[in-house]
Amino acid sequence: MMMNNAAAATAHSFNEATPCYSHERHAGCCPDAVLRSASVLTQIHSSILSSSDSIPLGSTQLSSSHPTHLIHRIHCSHSHNYPFTNMAQPRPKEVSVRVEVIRLGRGDDPKLDEEEVTLDTTATSVDLTNLRATRLPDFSALGQLQVLTFRQNCLRVFNAVESHCPHVTQLDLFENMIGKEIEEEKKEGEEDGAAATMETGEGTSAQKSNDDAAASTASSSSSTAPPVPAPAVPAASAPSGLSQCVWPNSLVVLDLSHNHIHRIENINHLVHLRELFLVSNRIKHIENLEGLARLRALELGSNALRSIGDGLQPVARSLEELWLGRNKITSLAGVEMCTNLRKLSMQSNRLTEVGNSLEKCTKLEELYLSHNGLSGAPLGLHTLANLHTLDLASNRLTTLLGCGIESMTKLQELWLNHNAIEDWSQIEPIFIARASSLRTIYLEGNPVQKQQSAAEYVARVKKCVPKLEQLDADYL
Repeated sequence: MMMNNAAAATAHSFNEATPCYSHERHAGCCPDAVLRSASVLTQIHSSILSSSDSIPLGSTQLSSSHPTHLIHRIHCSHSHNYPFTNMAQPRPKEVSVRVEVIRLGRGDDPKLDEEEVTLDTTATSVDLTNLRATRLPDFSALGQLQVLTFRQNCLRVFNAVESHCPHVTQLDLFENMIGKEIEEEKKEGEEDGAAATMETGEGTSAQKSNDDAAASTASSSSSTAPPVPAPAVPAASAPSGLSQCVWPNSLVVLDLSHNHIHRIENINHLVHLRELFLVSNRIKHIENLEGLARLRALELGSNALRSIGDGLQPVARSLEELWLGRNKITSLAGVEMCTNLRKLSMQSNRLTEVGNSLEKCTKLEELYLSHNGLSGAPLGLHTLANLHTLDLASNRLTTLLGCGIESMTKLQELWLNHNAIEDWSQIEPIFIARASSLRTIYLEGNPVQKQQSAAEYVARVKKCVPKLEQLDADYL
């Protein structure tokens, strides 16, 4: 079944020689005489529609049923004083491509089908989100394609050569099925092993009931023997779903979040890569980042990491943002080599102390340590003079004295909500020391909040920090 779904594919084309303007913005580029002449617009509209009943302009189509005021895009040229004197513009060329998709009918099993998508050959950006597509279409006609969004589809392998998109710089494959076949193979192997074990047990049981004592003894000895385990795949050669992908060498941004990837690999040749997103996968180790000397942002939240280790060493000098929230990390060891970090997120891990891992990260501006097991004073923060956001919420803190906050002269936001602070004397000196810079404080959920009325609570904090703009969720 073939369907035309041009609306599902959003293509954006950019042409500096013929900029687009909406009617609301014509006043800034058109002479008053032209704007006052409704007949001129009517003539333009008629001349456009006379050549074709439906003419695509960029990603917008006009039909003869549309009134004049619904023309949203008119290509203008600034080579003359009057923008409308050079209205004749070449029509954007379009191409129809076929996309293999999965159809989900009511009560029926999923079926493979094809869908036809119309693309603008001059487009630099293409969005093919949520088509249930299993393969990429042929982009050979789109010679200027740089940004490709293929979110929420069923892609298992990306191949830039087969899809003819070698010059893409931004690739978004959020929520696909890359690495899914690895999980399926592993599950099938476990099921086969369980079935073989069950068959062996049943055969042994029947033999015991029908054979003589000698045969029964032999059967008993064989049944107690452990099954021969399947050969394990070495960690260094374990497939991850990335090993079969062919990436464009020009990639600058790559988003592989919400897939089924078990291991970072096969990206070392992406020397231009600056941002890598691998959120919500099955990754257990930070590794194989050699060659990514320009990597600026790395996001590995919601994976299966238990430590940082030395996997960040190849990108230690270039890395500015590191997001490792929602893992099982117990130590910050390994972060100390990233001395150019500006943003670090370790939310929802298993940290019980900060240690001295952040002492050399003096360029940090944002630090997120909420939802861990920090208790006492989080030592090791005294060198972070450039910090303007510090999130220590939902820990077990009882004091801030001695943690180094008093030296954070640029600190604007301090999140302390849902800790175990019982005594005002453990936080008031910090508030007073940073009164000149603090603008936002979250303190709710601590015992000190419940020791007085809401008005007294606000007044006490405000007395320490007169320039405070926000306390908890309330703007002052």
